[in-house]
Amino acid sequence: VNNNVKSIEIPSHQTKIYKNMFYYYNGHQLETIHIPTTIKTIEKNAFYVCKKLTSIEYEGEINGNCINKCTRLQTIPMIKSLEPSNFYNCQLLTSIKLNDEITEIPSSCFMRCYRLKEINIPSKCTRIGMFSFKHCVSLTSLFIPFSVKRIEDGAMYGCYQMKKIEIQNEECEIGYDIIGECESIEEIRIGEEAIKEYPYEITYEQMKEIERKGIKSTNVVIRREDVE
Repeated sequence: VNNNVKSIEIPSHQTKIYKNMFYYYNGHQLETIHIPTTIKTIEKNAFYVCKKLTSIEYEGEINGNCINKCTRLQTIPMIKSLEPSNFYNCQLLTSIKLNDEITEIPSSCFMRCYRLKEINIPSKCTRIGMFSFKHCVSLTSLFIPFSVKRIEDGAMYGCYQMKKIEIQNEECEIGYDIIGECESIEEIRIGEEAIKEYPYEITYEQMKEIERKGIKSTNVVIRREDVE
C-alpha cells in the first residue's frame, strides 16, 4: 500500500490480514477498505494508526485491537473483543454493535466518542471499566443488563446529554461519581424502580444537580475544590 491509496478491496483468494499490515505499508491515507468473506483472520493492529480510515466493509466480526487509533471511523463490522482505550477519540463513530460474548467494557474504551448515540451492552458483560464512556456527549440513555456486577469510577462521566440510565442488577457494585457532569440526567433505574435516593459516592456538585431532578443523595464525597 502506498501513501496515495485511499480505497482497497482485498482479493478474494486471501484468507488472512497480518499484524500491522497497513501500518507498516504506510496506509495512513487509506479511507475505505472492503474485506471479502474469505478472510478468516485479522491480526492485531492490522489497521493501526490509519487515521483517515472511515469505513471497514466486512460481513464477519473483528477484534477491537485490529483498529486502534483509527480516529475517523464511521462504519465498522460487529466487534467480538475489546481492549482498554480501544475506540478512544473516535469522534465520528455514531453506533457500534458488540458481540454478545464480550464479558467487559474495558477502561476508557469509548472515551471521547463524541457522536456515539447507540451501543448495546452485551448480556454476558460483567464489568464496565473506569471512564469507559467518559465524554460520550451524544449518548442519551444506557441500558446495563443484569449480568453487569461492577461499574467503575467515572464510567459515564461527562455524558452531558444522558437522560436515563437503567441498571438491571440491584446488587451491582457502583463506583465513585459514575454520573459526574451528567447534567441532563432525569431518571436512574436500579432493578425495576426509578430511584428517589442515590446511595453511591458522588461529588457535591453532582449531588446538587440530581437534587434539582428530585433525586436525593446520601453519600457525598467532599473534594478540596468544593470548600475553597
